Amino acid sequence: MTDKIPLIKLLCNKKIIMHERDLYFWIKFGNRKNMESLMTSGTLFMQRLSKFREIEEEERGDPDDGIDHSLQPNQTQLLINGGAINGVAGPIRIIENASVNPLIYCLYAFTSDHLKTIGKNYIDKRCLEFGDTVVIIKGADFYERIKTKCDKIKAEIEGKLVNYVDRSYHGKMGPFKKYSNFKHQSEYRFVLNSNIKDENYKFDIGPIEDIAELHPADKVNDIIKIA
Repeated sequence: MTDKIPLIKLLCNKKIIMHERDLYFWIKFGNRKNMESLMTSGTLFMQRLSKFREIEEEERGDPDDGIDHSLQPNQTQLLINGGAINGVAGPIRIIENASVNPLIYCLYAFTSDHLKTIGKNYIDKRCLEFGDTVVIIKGADFYERIKTKCDKIKAEIEGKLVNYVDRSYHGKMGPFKKYSNFKHQSEYRFVLNSNIKDENYKFDIGPIEDIAELHPADKVNDIIKIA
């Protein structure tokens, strides 16, 4: 592996066109052993969305992940046994009993927004808490391999950039919307819709060494070059 390759020039010829932002490539953070395994096996370890509400680590966990609604008290009437509850501070977060709890896979997305960055600090240093190693994955080819795998197992997958909203937001949330305190993670999610009952699932797409690069996480901002 070499860090002299201008990654933007190498990868952006097959960017994925989004409605708001273009996606140039993905970055997966993790420990060295797991990232080497990702390169050689192409196994994406998926977890249930609700699991992320249980993780206590600040960067990995989010107690509001996958909530169904975020409602502002001044736009909502809260009743208990017919009596109004007043003086609620902050948004009312709702998880419905019948809420869907899909398997998901999360990555960091390098998008056209990053091209506006002044200097070389494209990726927030807080993301280094996810691991000491990164796998940088080419966009379109990776996406097509995931789609091919879904065709084989007769499942549907939805991939989207996460939309970040502040706590004054009033409305529906779901798996692709999070509060803006996580905006620095620039997250992209694959949500698998299938009949799989497992809490965790190994989604195998085969080796990705031909479409990915392995690097130390603390060097990621030095590796990325705008050509």
